[in-house]
Amino acid sequence: MATSSMPGHLTKPIEANDAVLVAHLLPFPLQPLNPIVDFVAGVDLSLQAKSLIGYLCVATLLLMMGAFSLAILSQINNRVEELGLAQEKMDLARQMKNDVTSQMHFRAMALLTGDGKNNEKIANAKASFWQDWNSFESADPRSQLVSFDEVIESSERFDAASQRVLELYESGEIEESMALHLAEEHPISHELESSALLMIEGTGMEWREADAAFASDRRLLTTIVWSFSALSIAAAVFLGIVMSWSYIRPVRVIGSVLSRVAAGDFSQRVKVPNRDEIGSLGTDVNSMSERLNTLYQELEEANRMIAEDANRQIAASEKLATIGQLSAGMAHDLRNPLGAIKNAAYMLNKRLTSDGVINDKLKRYIEIIDQQVSRSNDTITELMTFANVQEPELAETHVDEVLEDALEMMDKDENITFSQHYESGLHPVMADREQLQRVFLNLTNNAQEAMRDGGRITITVRNVNSFVEIAVSDTGEGISDENMEKIFDPLFTTKPKGTGLGLAVCQQIVEQHGGTIRARRNDEPSGGSIFEVKLPTADVNPQTQGEPTDDE
Repeated sequence: MATSSMPGHLTKPIEANDAVLVAHLLPFPLQPLNPIVDFVAGVDLSLQAKSLIGYLCVATLLLMMGAFSLAILSQINNRVEELGLAQEKMDLARQMKNDVTSQMHFRAMALLTGDGKNNEKIANAKASFWQDWNSFESADPRSQLVSFDEVIESSERFDAASQRVLELYESGEIEESMALHLAEEHPISHELESSALLMIEGTGMEWREADAAFASDRRLLTTIVWSFSALSIAAAVFLGIVMSWSYIRPVRVIGSVLSRVAAGDFSQRVKVPNRDEIGSLGTDVNSMSERLNTLYQELEEANRMIAEDANRQIAASEKLATIGQLSAGMAHDLRNPLGAIKNAAYMLNKRLTSDGVINDKLKRYIEIIDQQVSRSNDTITELMTFANVQEPELAETHVDEVLEDALEMMDKDENITFSQHYESGLHPVMADREQLQRVFLNLTNNAQEAMRDGGRITITVRNVNSFVEIAVSDTGEGISDENMEKIFDPLFTTKPKGTGLGLAVCQQIVEQHGGTIRARRNDEPSGGSIFEVKLPTADVNPQTQGEPTDDE
C-alpha cells in the first residue's frame, strides 16, 4: 500500500498495483483473447511492422480469393464458348434440314405448276446447304454426331438425282421427271433430313451439358467469393481487435500511472508486456516517476530542514518551486503525446465496435500511436532550430555549386533519378552558403520522401531578370489545394513522422536573403509538386530589393 503525502492537502490510500492490474483486464466478451493479445504485445517488432503484418494477412486472403475467382472465371469462359459452339452447330443443322425440305417443296411446285423459277430456288437451297455443311464441319471437324463421309455421299447422290430430274423436266418429259423424283430424289432427301435431325438432337444434348456445367461453375464461384469474403472480414475483425487491444491496454496503464503520479504517488510503475514503442514509452514513464520520486524525497528532506532552520526555509521554498516547475513541465510534455495516443486508441476501439470492419482510417489511428510518442522530442529540436536561425553571413555565392554540395550530402534512394539543368552564365547571389545548402537539402529530401515508390527529381536553375530562380520538382502524389496554403506554416505537416518546421525554416532563411519561396502543382503529365526559390543577384541589395513577382 502506497499513500500520497503531498504537504498541504488531504491524501487517501492508493493501491500501488491497481494500474498494473488494468493491463490484464479486457471487456468481458473479449477476455478469452487475453493470451493472444499478450503475445502480440510481446512480439519484438515496431507498431508499424505489427500493423503491416496484420494487413498483409488480410491481403493474402483477398489475393487467394482473386486467384481462385480468376481460375473459375476462366472455366466459366470456356463453358460460355462451349454453349456458343453448341448453339451455332444446332442452328446450322436446323438450317441444313430446312434447305433439304425447301428443295423438295420447290421441286414439287415446279413439277405441278410448270413454273421454272422454282428450279432456281432449288439451286439456291443446294448452295445454302453446302455452305451450312462447310460451316458445321469447320466449327466441329471432329464431331461424332454423324459420319461426315456418309452425309457427303448422300448429298452427292441427292445432287446427282436432282440434276437428272431437272434434265428430264427441261426436255419436257414431266411424267418421267416426276417418276424419277419420287423414286430417287425424294427418298435421298429423307436420308439427309434424318442426318440433320441426328445433328440437331446431338448438338442439343451438348448445349444442355454445357449449360449444366456453366451453372455448376457459377455456383462454385459464388461460394468461393462469399466464403473468402466472410473469412477476410472475420480475419480483419479478429486482427483488428487483437492488435488494437495490444495498443489500447498499455496506453490505459500508462494513463492510469500518470494520473496517480500527478496525484503525488511517485511509487507507481508501468508494467506492460509490450516490446515496441509503447514499451519504450512505459520505460520512460518509469524513469520519470523514479526521478520525480527522488526529487520529492529531496523536497521532504528540505521541508524537514526548514523546520529546523528558518534561513534554509527560503532556499527550500525556491527548490520546491523549481521542482514543481520541473514536474509540471515533464508531465505536460509527456501527457500531450499520451493524450493523442489515448484519443487515437479510443477512436480505433470505437470504430471497431461500431461496425466490426477494418477500414483505411484504422491504419491512420494506429500510426498516430507510433508518431506521437517520438514527435515531442523532434518538435522541440525543430522549434529550437526555428527560433534560432541566425542572421545570414552574406558572401558572393554560386547557386549551382551549393546545389551540387547539397546533392552530395543527400542520402539518395536508389529508386530516385536526378536531373539537373543549369543555365549557362548564372549570376552569383549574396548568400550564406551553409544556410542556402540547408534549404536545398531540405527541399530535395522532401521531394524524395514524396516518391516512396520511386520517381524523378528535376532541378532547374536559371536567371530571371535580377533574380536567380531555383526550381525543385518531383513526380510524387503532389500537394492538395487545401494543404498548399498551409505547408509553410510552423508545425503543419502531412508526414507521419514530420514536425512541420522544415519548410518554415526554409522560408525564414530565404526571406532573410531577400528572396521568396513558393510551391505549386507540377503541370507536366508526370504530376507531383514544384518548389521555386528566387534569390536576388549579387548586384542587388537584398535589404532594398522588392519581392519578386510571379511574372518575374
